[in-house]
Amino acid sequence: MRTITPIRWSSNRNASALPPPSVGTLR
Repeated sequence: MRTITPIRWSSNRNASALPPPSVGTLR
C-alpha cells in the first residue's frame, strides 16, 4: 500500500519536476 501510494502520487505530481523513484525513496 505504501509502495504504490508514493509512486502513483509522485508520478502524477512530481513527474514534471522530479522522478517518481527519487521522491518515493526520499519520502
